[in-house]
Amino acid sequence: MRGFPPFHLLICVIAFALFAIPLARLTFARPETVGMKRTATATKADADSIPTRILIRYAHQPKTLSLKYGDLELVPKEVTFPASIIELKASLNRPSDGIEMTVAATWPQGTPDTALAIELEPDGLDSKAQTRWSTGLQVSEIISFNWTP
Repeated sequence: MRGFPPFHLLICVIAFALFAIPLARLTFARPETVGMKRTATATKADADSIPTRILIRYAHQPKTLSLKYGDLELVPKEVTFPASIIELKASLNRPSDGIEMTVAATWPQGTPDTALAIELEPDGLDSKAQTRWSTGLQVSEIISFNWTP
């Protein structure tokens, strides 16, 4: 006895549908966006700024470190440099055409050429990182971070 072929075909279609429907929902899912209500007192500067997490990594502890965004100094003067990383939080302008920062650091005498990495993690955007190497005992450069649509 061989069975009834349309019945076997029906079982295969049902099994395929059981797998296809959840897979299609996972594959073609679109994230839901929730609109934020703005108060009437919100300024344009508030609307154009994004909370950003800034990570500064280094292989050797710097003697001095400065990270400027425009005229704003992001590294507090009273910071004590931990072993390998500094984490900062700042509100930066929305990077439609990118962000430029000025970094300057010096290291104690006897420190070999070392790396200094800066990573930006703006809310809602991919994180970007740039690494600069010191020459001698210092580094002083302008670093650009770009997010292309």
